[in-house]
Order: sequence, then structure tokens, then C-alpha cells
Amino acid sequence: FEMLNGFNKDLMTLRRFYSDPKDNSLYLREVIRCIRPSIEGIFRLKYYNYVKDNEWLGDFIAKIRDSNESSPYYRLKEYINEIEEINDYCKQYHHSNPNYLEVNISSIELKNYVRRTIKLIENI
Repeated sequence: FEMLNGFNKDLMTLRRFYSDPKDNSLYLREVIRCIRPSIEGIFRLKYYNYVKDNEWLGDFIAKIRDSNESSPYYRLKEYINEIEEINDYCKQYHHSNPNYLEVNISSIELKNYVRRTIKLIENI
């Protein structure tokens, strides 16, 4: 586990949590922290020819939303609502929210979002 790179380590954290959830607040925050980088990571791997280093999940969402049939992102339009919902869930626990450390985390809700994230990654 220690030798894995960022994307693989984040994805492994999600998979481990999903198969064996623990209700420790620091661990739950770490699991949530892995969701967005995992989705961004699969975009960077799968769409490496189209992604710039300074693009993030919000940029990928915009590319999907604005895509037409000739775009490599077009087939992802059917997942746009799922991507946005997962992204919105993560935002409340992100450091850009000034009160993110005070927001309580439901391990049941998190497990649901982790399941959805893993499924999304498989579909991307």
C-alpha cells in the first residue's frame, strides 16, 4: 500500500473503506478526501491526450456538459448528474469550506458515495 502512487493509493483507500468501513472521524475525512482525486485521476489516465495539468473535476464536468458527438467526453453525458452529485457531496468536506472540520460525517452516507464513486470510475 505504501508504494502505490497517488491515484492508486486513493482508489485503494476507497475500496478498503467500502469493504471494511470504520467509523473513525479522521479516517472518514481521509476517505472523503480520496473521492475527487480518484475521479480526476481516472480522467487523467483515460483522457491523457485531452487533459491539461491545470484542469480539475470542475473542468471535466464543464467539458462533458459542453461536449458534442465528436468529443471524447460525449459518452459521459449520461453520467453528468452522478459526477455533479458526488462532487457536491465532497465540497462540504473540502478545505475550501471554512467549517469543513466541523461538518459531521455519516459513515453510512459516505459508504454510499464511495460505492457510487467506484462504479463511476469503472464507467468512465
